Amino acid sequence: MVVVAAALAYGGWLHVLPAPGHVGAVSEASCSGGSCKGLYNPVYIGPACINVEVWGIRGGLEWAASGGARMAVESGGVLHTVSRWRLAAVPSHHILAYYEVIYGAKPWGVPVCQDESFLALPAKMSSLPRIVVAFNYTVLRARPGITMSVDSWLFKDGDRSRGPQAGDVEVLVEVRADFREDYAKIGTVTAPVLVNGRVRYVTFDVILYELDWTFIKFKTQEELSGVVAVDFTYFVDRAKEVLRSRGWSRGGTTADAIGGLYLMSLELGTEIYTGTTAPVDVDVEWYMYRYHIHTEPRSVSTEQALRNAYNAMMQATAPPTTTKTATSTVTATRTITATTTETRTVTATKTVTATETKTVTTTATQTATATVTKTVPVAETVTLISTVTETKTERAPPSSRR
Repeated sequence: MVVVAAALAYGGWLHVLPAPGHVGAVSEASCSGGSCKGLYNPVYIGPACINVEVWGIRGGLEWAASGGARMAVESGGVLHTVSRWRLAAVPSHHILAYYEVIYGAKPWGVPVCQDESFLALPAKMSSLPRIVVAFNYTVLRARPGITMSVDSWLFKDGDRSRGPQAGDVEVLVEVRADFREDYAKIGTVTAPVLVNGRVRYVTFDVILYELDWTFIKFKTQEELSGVVAVDFTYFVDRAKEVLRSRGWSRGGTTADAIGGLYLMSLELGTEIYTGTTAPVDVDVEWYMYRYHIHTEPRSVSTEQALRNAYNAMMQATAPPTTTKTATSTVTATRTITATTTETRTVTATKTVTATETKTVTTTATQTATATVTKTVPVAETVTLISTVTETKTERAPPSSRR
C-alpha cells in the first residue's frame, strides 16, 4: 500500500483518489428472494475505505429488496458507483443507503481507515487544524434522488465501538440535494464554497433533527458539481453558532462545548432517496475522479484554504501503482444538451479516442449558445466531466441513520 501525503508551504494534503494502486477494489451488496449479503462492506483503498452501506433495509426490509450496489476502483484509479434496486416497500425514513468513502474511526466499530501520520482520528475538534475536503465528481443517473455530502461524527468520548447517543453531534454538508426537508428547516446560512476553481457564496438551508443524537445538516439550495471544495471546519463552527442561538444543551454537551467533542470520521458519499411510495426503482450511477483532504492553520481564511486545497488537488500526482497496471483503449461517443461544466484532466498513461457532440449554454460575463463538435485523439488519460443540472422537490422525513 502506498499512501501519498504532503506538507506544503501553505498546508498539508492527503491523496485519496484517484487510487491506481487499488484498481480492482470492490465494495458491493445485493439482495434476492429475501436474502441479502454485503449490506455493510468496508474495503480499504489506501488511507481510506469504500463502503456501500445499504443501511436502510437492514433489520426488517430485506424481503422487499432485489438488486444491488457496487463501488469499485476502476482503470486509472477512478471510483465508479452503480446502484440498481427494485423495492416492494420503502424505509420509513425514505433513505436506502449511503455509498461512502470513509476516513477515520467511524462509529459502530467500523475498521479504522486513515493515515495517522497525516490526521489521526478520533481527535478533539479544538486540537485540529482547518480541514478542507476537495473532490471532483459527476452524476450520470440519480433516480428517484440522491445527495452528495460530507458527513462527520462528533462524539463526547471518542469511543468508536458504540453508536451515537445524546450529547453527540452529526454534522453533514450537502452539495447536491434532490429532495427538500423544509419541515425540519430552522434557518439558512451563506457559506463560501469553491466550485470549479472559483470561490462562491452559497445559501444552505439549516436542517435540525433530535434523534438519539443531534443531527444538523447544511443543505445546498442549488446543485454544486464538478470540482468542489468544502471547508469542513467552517461548517462545524456554523453548527456551533446555530445551536448556541437555540440554547441547545443535551446529554451533558452544550453548544460552547462542541470544540471539546472528538471528531471520529469524515465521510464523503451519496445518500439514496427512495421516495415515499412503493414499488420504486432505484437507478444511480456516479464517478469520483479526485478526492483530497487538505489541512491549513486555523489562522488561514476559509477562502484562501479553499483555493489552496483546489490547487493542491489539481496539481497533485496520483500515487504510483503498486499492485496492478491498467492500460486500455476506450472509444466513447456522447451527446449532451444541458447547462454544462466540463473539467478535463490529462496525464500520460492511457490511449483515448473520444468523440463528443454538445450543445452548451455558458454564463460568464456574457451569455452565448454554441454547438461544438470535436474529435480528440491523444495518447493521454482524459477525464471528461459533464454535469447536468436537474431539480427535484420531494418531502423526505428525518433519516434514522445506520
